[in-house]
Amino acid sequence: MSSNDTLSSSQVKPSGLDTGLSDADIDALSSGEIISVILERNTDPVIEKLAQKLRTRISREISDAVEEEKRGRSLVFSGLPEGDLDKPLLERQKELENKVAEILDMLKVDCLPESTYRM
Repeated sequence: MSSNDTLSSSQVKPSGLDTGLSDADIDALSSGEIISVILERNTDPVIEKLAQKLRTRISREISDAVEEEKRGRSLVFSGLPEGDLDKPLLERQKELENKVAEILDMLKVDCLPESTYRM
């Protein structure tokens, strides 16, 4: 490549594929959008089936990873007394959160729960 062929930082180098999309355009697409572009340009039914399966699998794997991460940092306390059902829901929830905070204080855990609910 000669010095006249070098690209300035504001220029986008086209990808080697004859797609009409530059590398920067492709980099800006989400995974779902990339799969959609593939499906729009595809004529092979096998590729279509594989891309559809990939779209479903990516969504499921992301959901599973998020759920696993949440489970990994979750605590479950059993044996907490039920709140008075005659009290309003928000008051019962506040009591539950206070009970959980007391347990965390006793354990010297310096954090706030992200969510608190009864099972």
